[in-house]
Amino acid sequence: MNLIHSILCVLLVVAGNAAEPLHVRIDRLIDGGQVGALAGQSSDAEFVRRVYLDFTGRIPSSTAAREFIDNKAADKRAKIIDQLLGSHEYARHMAVSFDVMLMERRADKHVKTSEWRQYLFDSFRANKPWNKIVGEIFTSEGDKNTSTAKVPYAAAKFIMDRGMEVNLVTRDISRKFFGMDLQCAQCHDHPTIDDFYQRDYYGIYAFLSRSYIFQPDKETFLEYDIAKLVSTLSSPKRPVIGLISDVQMAGSFDPQTQRMSQPWVVYQQAQQLFEVRNLGTSLVQIADDISLLWIVQPKDLSNDTLYAIDQFVMNGGNAIIFVDPVADVDPVAMEGMPQGMPPMGQGSDLPELFDAWGITFSTEEVVADAELALQISGMDRRPVRHYGYVGVTGEHMSADNIVTADLSVVHVATGGAVGGVENGPLTVEPLLSSSSNAQTMPATRFSFVPDPAALQDGFAPQGDPFTLAARFNGSLSSAFPDGPPPTNISLADGDDTAVRNYADHRTHSSDPVNLIVVGDVDMLADHLWVQVQNLFGQQLTNAFASNGAFVVNALENLSGSSDLIGVRSRASFTRPFTKVESLRVDAEARFRTTEERLQRELDETERRLVELQSAREDSGNILLTPAQQGEIDRFVDQRGVIRQELRAVQRGLDEDIERLGTIVKVINIGLVPTLLTGFVLIAVWRRNRRLHE
Repeated sequence: MNLIHSILCVLLVVAGNAAEPLHVRIDRLIDGGQVGALAGQSSDAEFVRRVYLDFTGRIPSSTAAREFIDNKAADKRAKIIDQLLGSHEYARHMAVSFDVMLMERRADKHVKTSEWRQYLFDSFRANKPWNKIVGEIFTSEGDKNTSTAKVPYAAAKFIMDRGMEVNLVTRDISRKFFGMDLQCAQCHDHPTIDDFYQRDYYGIYAFLSRSYIFQPDKETFLEYDIAKLVSTLSSPKRPVIGLISDVQMAGSFDPQTQRMSQPWVVYQQAQQLFEVRNLGTSLVQIADDISLLWIVQPKDLSNDTLYAIDQFVMNGGNAIIFVDPVADVDPVAMEGMPQGMPPMGQGSDLPELFDAWGITFSTEEVVADAELALQISGMDRRPVRHYGYVGVTGEHMSADNIVTADLSVVHVATGGAVGGVENGPLTVEPLLSSSSNAQTMPATRFSFVPDPAALQDGFAPQGDPFTLAARFNGSLSSAFPDGPPPTNISLADGDDTAVRNYADHRTHSSDPVNLIVVGDVDMLADHLWVQVQNLFGQQLTNAFASNGAFVVNALENLSGSSDLIGVRSRASFTRPFTKVESLRVDAEARFRTTEERLQRELDETERRLVELQSAREDSGNILLTPAQQGEIDRFVDQRGVIRQELRAVQRGLDEDIERLGTIVKVINIGLVPTLLTGFVLIAVWRRNRRLHE
């Protein structure tokens, strides 16, 4: 097998390096007459065998074959083709063949295989054009309640049973419908096939991933979306984010390549939406136009810098803080360490501020998770689960917070647990959490890990999830209750750029604070969530995790107005419509009898149809008599009529409710505002009249 694989690889390389493409060489040989004489026409026996295999998936019976061979008509081949194309066997064979080709025997997830095959059978039985079938496959809503006879819900199996995963659907569309496996083109143009381009892959990808401003499944955040739109229009200037970071997110000089490294992708994304201002790590004051602090890997910050951060928060400023017990992206930790020795000083924390604010975090412990652990390459290049590398999925994210509501997976590397002190001043809302199959381990075990499998030794889950990222709200007391700390900054004559404004010192927060604390810094790095490639000087990115979306969502939300944050933080509230529920119960009782009768008729019709088909197959007579064909067609038509009646009954269940909904919308949207406006105008008129009397 290895030898064959090696030979194939060599052949691919040779083909890829050939001076002329393969199809050009084939055309040249054909034009040169080097392909030999064309084969003669097949005999009647060969033809009837082949046509049955092609159209029905089996060979003909001896009787059918003999009748065809003995037939002397000149047009017998055309007639048997037409006959087989109109048979149920042809539709059944095509349904099974297309099911296997399109679905590749995938397990049922949303649409049953029997329903999907019935859809294909009906389509081929009705001689539906192939382009129409494809159109229905891509446009079906996959909902029995909203589907119509024109676009059956079962047609959605191709996309729905692939989990609506865009990359998977993109590849399978290219394979199944274009005859091109574009998986390689996801990252670059195909290395051996000259017309498989990356632009083709992302053309299909863009078509599938198109979105709308307001989607029905985002009704929970509709108010927030509208408020954000209003806020953006009223303040078109981009918010200013102050970055305090001990890692070079904005790019730095690489001594190995003697070039400037590219900024991290998450930093580039933030720059597109905000004005990101690098404040350094030695600041003494924060400008008034900064709306949000973005603090990453804070290490050994001076009292002046800590005081500036503290007072920014006390004066109503928001912050998102990334700390870490073991930050692999910290370059300072490796400086001066002998080769092969574990790095030191990879952790980061804000103990002076966290202790005063009631936030807990430890640089001594890393959250290890056996359930959410990601696979990496071990010592022998075999995949192994790294308990410190965690993939936080949807069920471990807050579904009620705009920051995490629509994320798929967030990758965290050797992160720590964050939380709030018991009976502290802040409320804690977990955003990212581990599973319950997790425990904390000493951070020293993760500073140098030659064999990730060794982390499984002695693992004992503690039974409760740990919070990896949390949102904190509430009123705070300053970490500097006695005023500004003494400063060691000496200013040159006439230099007042670093002078602190002591007159504005606050011992308590002016408004409830909004903080997000994340126990991992590595999640910001490219290698954990995005694939970056340079193509002819252009940077191409392909995200395989939602880390960037998490950061952008958090920055966007925290940098907005207080009103916008208030809308986001508001708990969802629903009030049931008792009248609607009453109508639903009455409608179901009214239509249930009719529905049950039609369903019985449908079941009996389908049972009779199966009996007829089975009897025909058992007899070995493939060619139907006109009477048999007429009886089967009658049952097929009857089945279609019953299904239409059943769908009409099911649609009737919601008609009363829809009418009530229209009335409610008219009242809420039109009548109530009109009445309120009228009352206000009458009140204003009466007030003005009294003033003039």
